Amino acid sequence: MADDERKLTANITPFGLRMQPDLKAQVEASARKNSRSMNSEIVYRLGTWDDLAEQVDICHAKIDEMVRIPNDVRNALEHQAILANGTLEDEVKWRLEASLTSLLVADGSTNDPESYVDFIDEKLDEVSSAVQRLKRMIAERK
Repeated sequence: MADDERKLTANITPFGLRMQPDLKAQVEASARKNSRSMNSEIVYRLGTWDDLAEQVDICHAKIDEMVRIPNDVRNALEHQAILANGTLEDEVKWRLEASLTSLLVADGSTNDPESYVDFIDEKLDEVSSAVQRLKRMIAERK
């Protein structure tokens, strides 16, 4: 800290703060890690609170969007299924098969039926994992 800054902070009335021992230990550890005094660590954390709160709000908005998009996609698929006189499940299966087939054609893997099935299994696992992650994120948000 520069001499000018010390002079400015020297005139600030001290503020007593009581905190639980576990929290105090966390602040002490963080202060040591960041080469700060406990007071400086607390001031730093309080100063960054608004930025962190803004980042949390941005994350919540992204989660909301991730939830809304599947609903929008579902509505669009249901509409297409109705136009094709089918069900939502039929439309999803048809689109998934068409997408996977086009990927395999681009990849050149359509000559081997076993690799085709393996590729589909792999992509279904990826989709399933993504759905599970999204469900966890939604559950954590509640």
